[in-house]
Amino acid sequence: MDCRKRIADEKAGTTKPSLVALSAMERSPSDWVLDSGASRHMTGDKCLLVNTRPLEQPVTITYGNGQQGIAETVGDVILRPDRLILRDVLYVPGNAVNLLSIKVATAAGASFNFHQGGCDIVYDGKTLATAKGKHGLYSIECGYASFNPALLVTPKETAELWHNRLGHLGYKARMVDKKMVKGINVSPQELLEADKEACEPCLKGKQTRLPFTTSESTTSQHLELVHMDLCGPLEYTSLGRARYVATFVDDYTGLSVVRPLEYKSSVKYCVKDVLTQMENQTGLRVKAVRTDNGSEYLNAVLGDFYKEKGIKHERTVPYTPQQNGKAERLNRTLMEKVRAMLADSGLPKALWAEAIVTASLLRNVSPFKDNAKTPFQMFYGKAPSIARLRTFGCRAYIHTPKEKRVKLDDVSTPGIMVGYAENTKGYRILLDDQETVVISRDVVFDETSRRGKESTVVSAGSSDNQDDKPPEQDGDDSDSGNDSGDDANGAGGDNGESGGNSDGHDTEPGDDPAPPSAPIKRYPTRSRNAPSEWWRAQSTASSFLADITEPSTAEQALNGDHANEWRTAKDEEMASLLENET
Repeated sequence: MDCRKRIADEKAGTTKPSLVALSAMERSPSDWVLDSGASRHMTGDKCLLVNTRPLEQPVTITYGNGQQGIAETVGDVILRPDRLILRDVLYVPGNAVNLLSIKVATAAGASFNFHQGGCDIVYDGKTLATAKGKHGLYSIECGYASFNPALLVTPKETAELWHNRLGHLGYKARMVDKKMVKGINVSPQELLEADKEACEPCLKGKQTRLPFTTSESTTSQHLELVHMDLCGPLEYTSLGRARYVATFVDDYTGLSVVRPLEYKSSVKYCVKDVLTQMENQTGLRVKAVRTDNGSEYLNAVLGDFYKEKGIKHERTVPYTPQQNGKAERLNRTLMEKVRAMLADSGLPKALWAEAIVTASLLRNVSPFKDNAKTPFQMFYGKAPSIARLRTFGCRAYIHTPKEKRVKLDDVSTPGIMVGYAENTKGYRILLDDQETVVISRDVVFDETSRRGKESTVVSAGSSDNQDDKPPEQDGDDSDSGNDSGDDANGAGGDNGESGGNSDGHDTEPGDDPAPPSAPIKRYPTRSRNAPSEWWRAQSTASSFLADITEPSTAEQALNGDHANEWRTAKDEEMASLLENET
């Protein structure tokens, strides 16, 4: 039955246009109409969405005229690149108008102030956008058409947010009070108040039984003494196939450098590279280094290097790591940060190498003991800017250059922020393809979304899962050759950047990479069998040999049914020879 009021309005010429009629008027396809009756944000233009994903269950939309639409996809829409994002927007094919649900927006904390000139959308006391009134309806034009990807979407700056951005650094009020860094908009009082609250990721990553103390420094200038140590092998093989991490710390400035390594035998080349770079950056010479008595530091290669450079090599007394306390303290600090960052982000432990490189960078721009300067400023002579820091593991969207897409392709690629690019003002983003790390400066971040990402990233070579397959690429970053110069692809990452130094993925010539799924063993392997149970080892060996036919060539061994066992045995023997320098 026809509505009598509508018929009367039509005769009187006072009928207001409907949303469908509005779509035929002068209106941009990117306009978003404020709708108090819509239960969800929705659009009929899929090109406006980023981070699109399928719905678990299709949603049926019923319009005022009785017609229905089906939504099977949801995504996010960037209305204002620097401040306003609509989340969980339904894509409804055939939807004539983009609808912004006032109900959903107010539930998220926004308010709408209607006035003669339009309607202001206000959040946290700030006006995010103003909707213009037309024909009794209010609409906002989407700013995505003129979107500058370099603008970063950031939430309100709080002490907790900077706590996360700085890799779960303790709340240091003097960091702001004494202007040790630039770019942080939080008051010292806010930091002091936030310090009273417990941080669960910090407890998971940093809680200890006893305090760790170190001796006071006696050095008076840069590079007078450099502490070095090696951690590993770690339980998880990183995405870049690293199992060790070499650490360096300058005794006077406190600046740290870390290098993820695939092989223990690569340490000697890494030491030469890092010390040479530190000398070039300061114009000073390394006078002494201090290490433990590990064979990776006691070899002819490094001995000749120290002799040539005039470097004094100090070694700790056996079983007395306290004599190299600064190196041990550095390792502890970095691993505490790594555990807290991984726990907070929900990322798999195979990303430990990306996390430890980031942790070292964050430590270098953070307050150190009672010093009035950060290690970065002590080493380079200028205060660092931390304005570009973003939360490790947060959601990130990379702008896709027009050269790499066609008209209807998405202009944004989702991923996860796993670090900062070396020697460039870019970020390292792990794409959702689970293998590729992209370096780009054109990134939009969502720092409110970072937890529970385990299902989107593959743990390459985890020792807890022997069936995992490693990425096919190697662990080094390589330039993609992109004409725009914005992106660079790598495989699995393990960025070696820290304190302005380059990557350190060194491999020994002739070394074949061991399968990441293979168990990590100490060398030499002969010492693993107890003499009192020689018969047990002999029985096990006999059982193994009875099941296989010994190959006559190395090629047959590495391509046969027991290739992994032969490859592991070969790698262990080769590593033993290299360590003993025979």
